[in-house]
Amino acid sequence: MSDAQHRLYFLINRVAHRLRTRADEALLKSAGLTVSQVTALRVIVDEAAISPGAIANGLGYRKSAMTEMINRLLDGGFITKTRSPTDARAVILKPTARGKASIGKLVDGFSEIDTNVSAALNPAEIEQMTRTLSLMLDAINRKAPAR
Repeated sequence: MSDAQHRLYFLINRVAHRLRTRADEALLKSAGLTVSQVTALRVIVDEAAISPGAIANGLGYRKSAMTEMINRLLDGGFITKTRSPTDARAVILKPTARGKASIGKLVDGFSEIDTNVSAALNPAEIEQMTRTLSLMLDAINRKAPAR
C-alpha cells in the first residue's frame, strides 16, 4: 500500500469515526437513540414485524450485539417482543408508536451535521464525494476472486 493510500484509509477512518460520534450525540439528544439503535429500529419500522436474527444478518451485526440493542430498544419503549406464531422458539419484534415517532425525529438530529458539511463542501463536491464513497463501498463489498 502506498503512503497516499495509507493516508486515505486512515483519513476516511477518522472522518467516519468522528461522524459516527457526532451523529450518536445528535441522535441521543433528538431521539434518545444511537446510530446503531436507529439503524435497527428503522429496519423494524420498515418491516413492521421481523426476527432479531433477520436484523442481525441484514445489517451484519453480531448476535450478541443485537441482543443488547434489542434490550435497549425494549427498555426504551421503542419496540415490543412477542413469540412467533409459527415457531415457539423464535421472537418477533414490532415497533411501538414511540418507536415510529422517534424515526420522524431523526431529521432534527442530523440537521447540525448536514449544516456543517454543507458549510465545508459545495453541492458539486458533495455529489462527487457521494459517488466516490459509493464506488469505494461497492469495491470493498466485492468478494475477492477464488484462487
